[in-house]
Amino acid sequence: MSSKFFSFIKTNIYYIGGLILIIAGGVYYYQNRGNGNGEYVQLQKGSLISEVSVAGKVISSKDVSLSFETGGTVKAVNKNVGQRVGQGEIIAFLDSSSLQVNLEKAQADLAGEQAKLDQLQNSDSQATEVTTAKRKLLDAILDGFTSSDDAIRNKTDQFFEDPDTMNPKILFAFNDYDLKEKINKQRIVVEETLDKWSILNSKITVDNVTSANAETARTYLTTIKTFLNDVSRAVNNFEINNTLSQTTIDKYKSDTASARTNINNALSAMTSAEEGIRSTSSGKSVQEAKVKSFQASLDAIKTQIEKTYIRAPFSGIISKQDAKVGEAISPNISLVSLISESYEIEAFIPELNISGVDLKDKARVNLDAFGASAEFGATVIQIDPAETVKDGVATYKVRLAFENADSRIKPGMTANIKIETGKRDNVSILPLRSVYVKNNSQFVQIKAEDKSLEKEIKIGEKDSRGNVEVFSGVSEEDQILLNPVI
Repeated sequence: MSSKFFSFIKTNIYYIGGLILIIAGGVYYYQNRGNGNGEYVQLQKGSLISEVSVAGKVISSKDVSLSFETGGTVKAVNKNVGQRVGQGEIIAFLDSSSLQVNLEKAQADLAGEQAKLDQLQNSDSQATEVTTAKRKLLDAILDGFTSSDDAIRNKTDQFFEDPDTMNPKILFAFNDYDLKEKINKQRIVVEETLDKWSILNSKITVDNVTSANAETARTYLTTIKTFLNDVSRAVNNFEINNTLSQTTIDKYKSDTASARTNINNALSAMTSAEEGIRSTSSGKSVQEAKVKSFQASLDAIKTQIEKTYIRAPFSGIISKQDAKVGEAISPNISLVSLISESYEIEAFIPELNISGVDLKDKARVNLDAFGASAEFGATVIQIDPAETVKDGVATYKVRLAFENADSRIKPGMTANIKIETGKRDNVSILPLRSVYVKNNSQFVQIKAEDKSLEKEIKIGEKDSRGNVEVFSGVSEEDQILLNPVI
C-alpha cells in the first residue's frame, strides 16, 4: 500500500504541487483581505481621459511612381534605391542628343528674328513713319468734327427752331409727318454726339491717338451722315409758301448737299488715315508674330527634352529604381518610386468609435518594433468622409502625423494608437477595478483597522484608462482596496 501511494505521488507530483499553490494563494489572499493587508489606493484629483484605441501602419506622407513621358535609351541613372534626392533633382535621363541639335537651331533662328524686330523698333525712319501716320489720323478726327459741326450748325440749323435744345423743330412744312418727328428726335442725338466728340478731341494728341479713337469718330460721322440723309429728303419736299420761296428752297438743298459731301469726304479721310496706321505698324506686327512663332517652336523642343528626364517632384528617398543605362524604354512605364522622409500613420476606425474622433485630436503611439516603453506623439490630420468596408465592418480611414521626426520610424511598422477624444481635468477619480456592484449600487472596501469596511459610493463617467469619476461616499484620506473580493 505504501509503495502504491508513493508511486501515485511520484507520478502526479506536478498536479499535486499546482493544487497546493492554488490553495496556498487563496488562503493568503483571503487572509490579506480579512486583515486589511491587500493593495490599497486613495481617491485622487486627476484627469478623466477618453480614448479610442486602434491599430495602424506607418506610411510615407508622400509616395509616387515615376516614368519617362517619352521613349528612348537610358543615358544615365543618377540615384539608386535608398539614396536621398532633392525636389527637382534629376534621377535618370534618356539620350536627347538629336533634340539638343534641334534646340540649338531653334535658338539661332529665334535670335535672328528677334534681331530683325529690334531693328524695326529702333529704326528712326520707322519712328518717323509712325508719327506721320498718327498725325494724319489725328487730323482726320479733328477735320471730321469740323465738317460735322459746320454741316449741322451752319448748313441745317438754319431751317430749325431751337435746334440745340431738347425740343428742336424743323420749321417748314412737307408731307411726311413721321419723317418730321424722326428728324426732330435725331437733332437731339446729333447735339449729344457733337458734345462727346468735342470732349474726345480735347484729350487726344499725336502721341496718344489710336485706331480706337478713329473708330469712335467714325461712329460719330455715321450718326451725322444718317441725320443729313433724312434732312435731305425733307428739304426736297419743302413747299413754296408766303415765307419760303423757291430760291430759298434751292439754297437749302445746295447747303444740305454740300454738308453731305463734306461728311462723305471726312469718312474717306478717316479710312485713309486708319489704313496708314495699319501699314506703318504691319511690318512690326508681322515681325512680332514671327518672333512669337519661333519662341513657341523653341519652347516645344524644350518641353520634348524635359520629357527625357525623371525629376523628383519632392524631396525623399528612392524606394525603387528599375532604369538601367543603355536600356530602351517605352513611355509611361513605371521605373522609379519615391517616398518622402516624413511619415504618417494610417488607421481604420470602426463606425462605433469614429464619432468621438476629430481633426487635431492628439494621440499616443507605440510601435511594435520598439515596445510599449517608446511612445511617440501624433495628431489626427485627416478623416475620410466615406466608409471603407473591412471584414464586413464599416470603418473610416484616419491619418495621423507624427509630432516629431524620429530616425527610428520606418514605413510599414505596426502602430498601436490611442487617440484622445475627451478630457476633464481636476475630477475625483479611482481605478475602476476598486469598485464593485451589489444590489444595483456601487461599493468600495476601505481599510478599517484590521479589516475591510464596505461603503457605498456614487460614480460618474468612466474613461479608457480604467478610471472612474467619484462623486461621493469616500474621502481622499480613505484607504480603498484595489481588488475587492465580494
